[in-house]
Amino acid sequence: MRIKSSGFLAMALAVLLLVISCGDDDKASPTQPNNPPTEPVNDVAAGSPADGATGVSRDPILRWTCSDPDGDQLYYDVYFGTETDPRIAAGNLSDPLFAPLTDLGFGVTYYWRVVAKDGSGEKTSSPIWHFRTVTSGK
Repeated sequence: MRIKSSGFLAMALAVLLLVISCGDDDKASPTQPNNPPTEPVNDVAAGSPADGATGVSRDPILRWTCSDPDGDQLYYDVYFGTETDPRIAAGNLSDPLFAPLTDLGFGVTYYWRVVAKDGSGEKTSSPIWHFRTVTSGK
């Protein structure tokens, strides 16, 4: 009888060790890859000048929409200026809008783009958009 109970005890101990060593692996998920933000889109519906627009006021507010497939908080760098490849004008904005600090020139073409960034270092750039301001103050 003693031999049978020893065998049962050994088997029970082996099963217990197996369960403990396996842990709760099904609850732990492997690290998921981080996805980049979606491409920023010029939000013309919210009043941003359309790409190629003319007669735009000298104090526009540039707006865009963007999201992150992982739900990460997004930050934006805005590139803005009169060159076709504009330089950075503002960085790490948390809201998807940018208003130049001074009135823009009359009849000048401006170019802009947005780079959306998430907290994991992924980033996505918009295309370069452009618009031309009004030609006079009349």
